[in-house]
Amino acid sequence: MSFSPSPSLILFFATPVGVMLTMPIGVMLTIPISVMLTTLIGVMLTMALFWQSWRQVRTLRAATEDRDRAVAAEQAAIRTLRLAANELRTPAMTLLGYADHLTQAHPAEAGGDLAVYSAAIAGVTLQVLTLVDDLQDHAVGEPAARVLRPETLALAPMLRAVMATTDASLGPSRRHWRLAPDIAATFLLADRRALAQILARVLGNAARLSRDQDWIDIRAVCAGDSLALIIEDEGVGLPAYLDAVAIPSAHPASRGVGFGLALARVLMVAHGGTLMVESTSEVGSRVVLTFPLRCLVLGRAFA
Repeated sequence: MSFSPSPSLILFFATPVGVMLTMPIGVMLTIPISVMLTTLIGVMLTMALFWQSWRQVRTLRAATEDRDRAVAAEQAAIRTLRLAANELRTPAMTLLGYADHLTQAHPAEAGGDLAVYSAAIAGVTLQVLTLVDDLQDHAVGEPAARVLRPETLALAPMLRAVMATTDASLGPSRRHWRLAPDIAATFLLADRRALAQILARVLGNAARLSRDQDWIDIRAVCAGDSLALIIEDEGVGLPAYLDAVAIPSAHPASRGVGFGLALARVLMVAHGGTLMVESTSEVGSRVVLTFPLRCLVLGRAFA
């Protein structure tokens, strides 16, 4: 990058020197030497300050360009992580469903090699799903960076759509979903895409931590200044080898945000709500989504 000073700039700096050089000698002799030296020093200092400022501007511009490139590269990496996680999740859930169904479909061979192989496949698949959760959690942005477009949404149809998608991802394995009657009359003021992602992550994890033909209960409780959407399963709960990964507490029966639910938590916070997880190994788990009362469309739910 070359620097070409403008003619006006050259004229500005050269005028004091040019005037002194072109004036008659008689006039120059009448100017004290100190004044001439002071003028020359002032011109030189001004040019030095200008040069330094120009170099600082050029350095700042280069740094800004480097920052923009780094931000673009980071955003591209985040998109790649999200795509990779989404591509891995569906086949992993299907493989888990097949392993689960294989064990349930052949109970007579439960104590043989079939049970060992099915458990091994299920264990490896859960590890892959944990990696998927880590990838998606790493790509989660801050709640303040998310722009929500709230609209009135019927909760029951959205739940049924997510349940159908979750069932389809499990292959031959099936979960029985039980919706409380109040859900049919529940309407929320929320962002459609965000709520769909919240439900997909929560119901997907409930299906993942339960077994073929297990029941998953979904109910809504309106109390005080909030609405709690509660999802409970009767599955295996948190596997022992995931205790330290998914739940911050070392105790297997704990409260916290685990099972790769960071994205759902961020979206709940963006709505002014919270997400709480309770899980006990070999007993089951419960997820509570708490929405502020302002997200509940009054007069159409719990009337």
